[in-house]
Formats: sequence, C-alpha cells, structure tokens
Amino acid sequence: MPELPEIESLRRQLSRVLKGENIGKAEVYDRKIGRLPDLQGRTVAAVRREGKALWVDLGGDLALRLHMRMSGRLLWRAGGGARPAHTRFCLFFRTGELLCVDPRRFATLEARRTEEDTAAAPDALQVKDAAWLQKAAQGRRLPVKTFLMDQRILTGIGNIYACEILYDAAVDPHRAARSVSRREWRRITDLGLARSARREGGISESPAGL
Repeated sequence: MPELPEIESLRRQLSRVLKGENIGKAEVYDRKIGRLPDLQGRTVAAVRREGKALWVDLGGDLALRLHMRMSGRLLWRAGGGARPAHTRFCLFFRTGELLCVDPRRFATLEARRTEEDTAAAPDALQVKDAAWLQKAAQGRRLPVKTFLMDQRILTGIGNIYACEILYDAAVDPHRAARSVSRREWRRITDLGLARSARREGGISESPAGL
C-alpha cells in the first residue's frame, strides 16, 4: 500500500501537471466508485494531501478525495489509445488524461464539499515535537508500532514505514507506547520520521503512479 512519502511525492507530481487545468469530462468505469457530479469545466485549484488521501480542490466548495488503498495507481498520458486493464476512472484534461488503474478495486474516489476536509490528527511528516508524542502516548499500553499506525493519532504511517522508523530509531516495535522515553521519541522524530520521508522510493519517487 502506498504510504505517506509515496503519496506526498504523487501530490507534488499531480500539482505540477494539474494545477490550473480545466476538466473536460470525467468517466467512471467501475460501479463500486459510484456516481460523480458533473465536473465539466471545473478548474483544479490545488492538490493537497491528508495523511494517505489526496484532495483535488476544484474551486468553490467542491473537491475530489482519492485514496489509493492497496493497489491503486495513477497514470498520466497525453491521451488517446486503449485504456489499460483494470482502469476504474479517467479525468480528461486539455493536456492529457489521468487514469486510475486498480486490479483489486480498493481505491476510492468521491466528491466532497471542502468543509468535509477535517483531519482529526496531525500529519506525520509535520510532527517534530518529541514532547507532544510522549504526551500522546501517556497511559497507552498498545505497542509503539501500533501507536504510530493509529490514524486517529498520526495520519499517514502504515506498516512498512512504522517498521522502518522504529528500526532507524532503535526502538523495539513491541514495547508499550507509554514506556518510550523522551530521548527515544526524539530519535523517532529526528531519525525515523525524517529519514523515512527522504528514503529512495519515498518522497523522491512514487510507486503509486505517474
């Protein structure tokens, strides 16, 4: 599953390609996604990330929320030609087409009002305060790995990066979150989170698509 660094890389790529572009039309090929409102003529104002989800702001009060889940992949092409197998939807622009290819059909796309964009937890790439993490972990008996993956506490970290973050910080993933010291939380923020974000295949490249 693409995690926070891959999705952040994808956001940056999408922002360069889509910002300021008008949608010509949107086609959905998988009924699991459901119906979208008429998007013709909508302009992409911004591409944002909330944890592992992407938000494509379309001006006014409308946005598209996309989550890649287990096997979703975005492809950008100049246009024309047969659709790849397992294409679930396509957004058409003057300069090209954005397709979602997802063999397992777990990726989600939905239109939402921008006021529904209410992240309940801080973004993991923005958390640099070891004291805040230690306070959030107070009294929690769950393993520190589970703590880092809890999207109600931090958004964006999944199994792979939780393992790598704790390995880099030399913290046993099975330890109770409440037992982690301030110094260890500092290693998690300074060594683990930061290093994993810069890791090759993370922010520098994007297995999730494009």
